[in-house]
Amino acid sequence: MSNSFTYRGYDMSAYGLIVKSREIPMQHDIDALNLHYRAFATDSKIIPKTISLSVAVTAATVVTLKTNLDTIKRILNTQTDETLILDSLTDRYWKARFKNLSGVFKVLTFDGNVEFLCLDPYAYGTSLISNDYDDAAEPATINETPGGTALIEPIFTLTSSVDDGAADIKVNNTTLGMEIEWTGAITIGAKLEIDSSLWHVSLDGVASMATVSGQWPVLSPGVVNIIEVYGFTGNVNILYRNKYA
Repeated sequence: MSNSFTYRGYDMSAYGLIVKSREIPMQHDIDALNLHYRAFATDSKIIPKTISLSVAVTAATVVTLKTNLDTIKRILNTQTDETLILDSLTDRYWKARFKNLSGVFKVLTFDGNVEFLCLDPYAYGTSLISNDYDDAAEPATINETPGGTALIEPIFTLTSSVDDGAADIKVNNTTLGMEIEWTGAITIGAKLEIDSSLWHVSLDGVASMATVSGQWPVLSPGVVNIIEVYGFTGNVNILYRNKYA
């Protein structure tokens, strides 16, 4: 595999493009309140990032070089977020928006720079991780160890194996001290979905937010997350992608 990138599903190596170097910054922004002798700040904020790629496009003839560059421009010329995957980091993708293409011609080579703006600064694993656990105890204890470098907002799907007209279900990441609670009636085969990324709970596909309380549990990367599930009997599925800062 050549050192290139894929954008919108197009492999740029097919058009003679190689990536010579890349710059992928990780940045935080800090809002500070300055007083006379010291300053205070809330939590730092992750800001949009610009991915800058130093590239070269080569071809056997001038005509082919111009044709390849026109094709590359046509692929890049979009005004929406698209999937960007670098050949050197094929385990993750960015939601990237094309920002800039510039460079110079040198005989049968175009040397330049391509920039993408990621309004969502995180990269996400190309593999979707789905782990199932059977609830056989009270509470059920699950050990989940995700990869990546940033906090992950998973989807918990609880499929009940009992009828319970007054269920009081809690999902608690004891590693981070984050617990969410839902109460209501649940039947055999019913699916209670807790989506920490959308802050949404549904029962069999219908919104069920009236009795939700607590904190949406996330997963910490690179460590064992101890998840405890209370008041529930059945299967617990945890669905997520690794997340990278």
